[in-house]
Amino acid sequence: EELAKLDADHRECTLQAQTEKEVLLGKICELTESRAQELENSELEKAKLLEEHGVLKAALEDSQNQITNLQAALDSSQEALETQSKAHTHLTATLEAEQSTLREELARIEATYRDSTQQAQAEKEALQTKINELTSSQREQLERSEDKEAKFQEEHGILRVALEEKKRLKLN
Repeated sequence: EELAKLDADHRECTLQAQTEKEVLLGKICELTESRAQELENSELEKAKLLEEHGVLKAALEDSQNQITNLQAALDSSQEALETQSKAHTHLTATLEAEQSTLREELARIEATYRDSTQQAQAEKEALQTKINELTSSQREQLERSEDKEAKFQEEHGILRVALEEKKRLKLN
């Protein structure tokens, strides 16, 4: 009877252990499947992030190339502006020197021909006309030069604004 009771207890314990074992195996399977799904989702998320990283990296490189190109254009524009400014300064000095020379020549002729008023007057009028023509021609050249300088200033400003915008976008 004792042996039968022990045998029954042993069977009951074995059955209970088997049941708990099956429950634990079920939980292990569920956890394993859950972890496997999480791992798969994580891998997909990682691949997605890597792809986005590649796209962003390419966009950044493109933006940096654009900034480099804009900087080169700005530098070129600055050099052209400086060259134009030097040419304008040289032209102005040349015009002033030519006008000064013509005025000196006019004064010399007036002194030389003071006695013959008519002849001196005629020569004075001829030189004054020449000065006016030269001055008009030189003024037109000067105005064209100033127009070019203003255009370079405007283009230089546009390039500077574009570069600052690109830099701002890059920082953002």
